Amino acid sequence: MKKTLVTTALLLATITAFAQTSSKMVFTIERTIGKMIDTQEEIKAAEYVFPERIYDSYIDTISKTVTMQLRGMNDNGRWLNRGKIALYDLTDKKIKWTKNIAYHKNSVEQFGSTIMFGGLSKHFCLNIETGKNLWKTKNRIRFVDPVTNIGVGYQLELGHQTDMLEGINLKTGKSIWQREVNRDYGWNNLFQINDSEWLIASAGLHTIDIRNGLGWSYHAATGEKDYSGTAAANAAGAALGLLTGTFMFSTGYNLLWDVVSNVHSDNTGLYLASKERIARINRDNGIVIWQNLFPADLSSKSLLFADDSLVYMINYGYASMNNRQIFYGTPFFAAYDKENGAQVFFSTINITRNPILGFKIIDDCFLFLFKDRFMKYSLSDGAQILEKTIDNNEFGELRGFVSSRVYINTENSSLTSLELSEVSKKFIISSNNKVLIIDDELNIVGDIDADQFYIANRRIGDYLFVTKDNKTFILDADNKKVAEIYMELNPVWIGDKLYSVRENSFFEIDVANLIEQLQSVQNRRRDVMANF
Repeated sequence: MKKTLVTTALLLATITAFAQTSSKMVFTIERTIGKMIDTQEEIKAAEYVFPERIYDSYIDTISKTVTMQLRGMNDNGRWLNRGKIALYDLTDKKIKWTKNIAYHKNSVEQFGSTIMFGGLSKHFCLNIETGKNLWKTKNRIRFVDPVTNIGVGYQLELGHQTDMLEGINLKTGKSIWQREVNRDYGWNNLFQINDSEWLIASAGLHTIDIRNGLGWSYHAATGEKDYSGTAAANAAGAALGLLTGTFMFSTGYNLLWDVVSNVHSDNTGLYLASKERIARINRDNGIVIWQNLFPADLSSKSLLFADDSLVYMINYGYASMNNRQIFYGTPFFAAYDKENGAQVFFSTINITRNPILGFKIIDDCFLFLFKDRFMKYSLSDGAQILEKTIDNNEFGELRGFVSSRVYINTENSSLTSLELSEVSKKFIISSNNKVLIIDDELNIVGDIDADQFYIANRRIGDYLFVTKDNKTFILDADNKKVAEIYMELNPVWIGDKLYSVRENSFFEIDVANLIEQLQSVQNRRRDVMANF
């Protein structure tokens, strides 16, 4: 593996050898990464430069370490199959250990201070201090309970996960309990209920006492085996996800899955919609309090939410298979009495191969979004109020409502949330990189180029970090730009430091110093305004 080329400035850096391989170096340098906009004062960070690109990383806020997966590229820009795992100590500023990895055979998963390394048939738990194997298991850990130090995962058989879930003592690697939990359609969600109990949404609902594996199960069909259908669209890309706030993912199973809703929970119980029915379940014992059956092949991916007396269901009209969404089921929305499950209304949206892409509640109405139309329905009785179709050739296909993370410039040189810039309007991203502006009558009254947008990614005190064009800007409490950083940051905050990984480097920013600089700029601005 060849050494990373460095600039003249890097020759002045402090060079720290990898702990286990003297021929590999990590360079440390203080680097200017940005400036204060008013004063041009430099913003500096400590940069740690590794010999290969950082393929993946995990920052553990408890142990204050960064686990790097280093992986080079060939001349054609493709990832190499071999690389190294390196654990960097953020306190002592040194590499604690490295370990070779063959990416085509092995993978790394980390849960807090628990690092699992393995392949198809077995996994090793690595000592976070030394990188050495502590114990091995024929189990694929899915999550870790940090209080009891118990890992939970499925047993492996011939390289495949079985349905036998087991609890693993993370000190010894010994199995302490086993329980069969169906995973045919993948896990939909995982919740911690209390100090010792977890809820798994997988082909229904299952409570797990982390200490002994005991709990109740509510079984429900959330997919379909050996299904073949027409692909609707690939998963939403990262840029679209940032604009709409919606990210799609797939487990890669060769079957239909995700025919299920979120788990809605309140003091009356748990609610779940699956392929066959919607049900309210007693949270203490898993007994079905009521259920309402669906006609065959109607339900799909869905969403549940509730008010004081009703639970509402939005059925999108798609499911997932392999790495794609497919048209499945029928778009509809319905309301049920929370107490007895009686159907209050059920409104089928009679358009085929056209799933619901998003919705908003506006006053007492639902506003539904499809690729080629808007539809407005009454929230009280489900009756259709208004429908408007659009010309996809002129405006592009509709993709989703713009999320609250999207900011835009205003006339007074500050930024504002696009959603709040005109509260009477709705903003919808389209496939031609435009955001369409619609009024209450669902007319398109304007559009905005999406390349004007800033995406908010973190708030620290009074300061908001936003990104645009591979740069990061810091906004003050008035949403004015006070600083510019010359790269896109994805910051993790540990103590009084910000950390962000980029290409073959990670950066450490002193937050206290940064805030002091920002406040100094603000104070100068106030003084100028006071004397104006």
